Amino acid sequence: MSCESWWREREGAWSAPPDLTGVTTASGPVQLTLVGPTNLLYVFEASTNPVHWTKIAVRTNLTGSGDFSGRAATELPQRFYRAVVP
Repeated sequence: MSCESWWREREGAWSAPPDLTGVTTASGPVQLTLVGPTNLLYVFEASTNPVHWTKIAVRTNLTGSGDFSGRAATELPQRFYRAVVP
């Protein structure tokens, strides 16, 4: 099942999953911004591969947009981020 079909089935009222964007600099932390339905709990996760994920933050989206600032991951060759609704 794709993420989008799971989202439609789980939440029903929304036609699209939340939008997660990230910005980082060479020396600074990553800034993740999530835009999606309000009053849902979102779990931010990070991984060095798209198989094993680690929870890095939990936020309730009260206003339609939520932010998370993480530590710099300059020592890693790549890092993936996602947000999930438990």
